Amino acid sequence: MLGLFLGGLLIGGVDVVDSRQDRLWFLGQALVGPVAFGTDYVHQNVLRGIDPATMQRRSPLPGEVKDAEGHWVPGPAGSSPPFSKSLGKMNEIGTLYCTIAGMLNLIVIIDAAFPSAGRVRRRAA
Repeated sequence: MLGLFLGGLLIGGVDVVDSRQDRLWFLGQALVGPVAFGTDYVHQNVLRGIDPATMQRRSPLPGEVKDAEGHWVPGPAGSSPPFSKSLGKMNEIGTLYCTIAGMLNLIVIIDAAFPSAGRVRRRAA
């Protein structure tokens, strides 16, 4: 499951785990455990900067860089942001991989919590 989650991060980048913009997808990803919450923390608090107009955290726009206080400001001509959000199929596939990892973990938890009658009988014999 961890391999599937990390594969999703490699395909789509850290921004595929986003508790603010993709809340429903994050519910499935959160079932992976602390790794998902740590990834979301890094995405929300380290990679995102503050929009000076609204004072809310957001991803960078093309040509923006972070200043010392964490605000997005226009960078020099031709500069690229510290990271860019994956687009299209790459973002979708990465999000799906990370969510499937959480759903598989849920299946394992349910299987461990409620063993089937056949397994219980074999163990008792």
